[in-house]
Amino acid sequence: MRDRTFDARRANIGQAAVDRELADPLILRQYITFHRAARFAYFNWIAAGKRLVVAENVLRIAKQRDEFLKKQAEVGAIAPIVLVDNQRLVVSREIAVINAKRRLEATSIELSLFHRDTKTGEPILPRREQLPDFPKPVVVDELQVISDRGRATFRRPEIREIDLLVSKGEIDKRLANNNLKPNLDLSVELNQAIGSGVPKDIERTELNGLLRFTVPIGRNEAKGRLAAIEAGIVQLAQRRKFASDQIIAESNNTYQELCTAAEALSQTKLNVDLARQLEAAESERFTQGATDLLTLQIREQASFEAELLQVDALFAFFRAQAEYQAAVASDAPSSLLSTKKWSPENHGERTALRSTHDRKDFSTEDHGTRRKKCDAWSMISSH
Repeated sequence: MRDRTFDARRANIGQAAVDRELADPLILRQYITFHRAARFAYFNWIAAGKRLVVAENVLRIAKQRDEFLKKQAEVGAIAPIVLVDNQRLVVSREIAVINAKRRLEATSIELSLFHRDTKTGEPILPRREQLPDFPKPVVVDELQVISDRGRATFRRPEIREIDLLVSKGEIDKRLANNNLKPNLDLSVELNQAIGSGVPKDIERTELNGLLRFTVPIGRNEAKGRLAAIEAGIVQLAQRRKFASDQIIAESNNTYQELCTAAEALSQTKLNVDLARQLEAAESERFTQGATDLLTLQIREQASFEAELLQVDALFAFFRAQAEYQAAVASDAPSSLLSTKKWSPENHGERTALRSTHDRKDFSTEDHGTRRKKCDAWSMISSH
């Protein structure tokens, strides 16, 4: 019978409950995006600091050699033009240091958006002396990838959002089916005559009962609405399948990118070792007068570029790691991953559980999340 176990009022309650939970995927999407951006900013800041150190090192070498060349020029051991050439090299490397310092300042400002005071919430500009080394690169093994990929299909906000929309569709479908059912109404009337002029054949008090049974005949509109709702649910199921396939593809792609970055990193380390060996040998030959300054500059430039490539490879690795963690939603908080569906029978229990979660999140987990956002690089460096 219509309205016996389900009606429009209960449908409205269910829709409101689902609408409330639809905010969770939006929050989760922003949460994942925030963590990825924070990691990018953190490792970009470290990379900028390492680039500055490399630029300062090659500048220091040129300045130290400048003192040696001055003494050589004073005694006539080298032509004065060699000293001028080295001084030109010092100036060019000073320009590189200036540019590297500006890049470090820019990344520091970017990182301050995520590194904030826990009390006032104001951005804190990180200082150069706070620069750490890059963490040790660790590649995710294949077993972990399989586990992460499986969990990503219910951690990612796209799947959660579609599941909630399906829940809304099921509520609409249930209400539409309810409207197609016959209706049984029972009404009772109590009549009482007042006054003295009541005919004798009429009772002073009458109790009338009315039982009305109605069957909807013109049901084309209701059937059409039901068909539209069912089609929408089927469409959502297809969207969910595509979203699940897309999440798996993104997980696989970011994992391959991480593996490629790790392989490139190992090659850049070898490149740096070889370039330094050549530079050291050429420097020794220059000291002995067996080679010229131009050849030594070429070796130093090769070492400089090799070290910059290594810094770029380290940043590329940790950027790929951040992309992978975002793809599998490894940082998704459990409070945003509820999968329990709404139904009239568990609505009271659901409301109570949700209220408990709200109080818990406000007092502990959300506060912890705010602290994570306020101290981004302590959160990121643990990864």
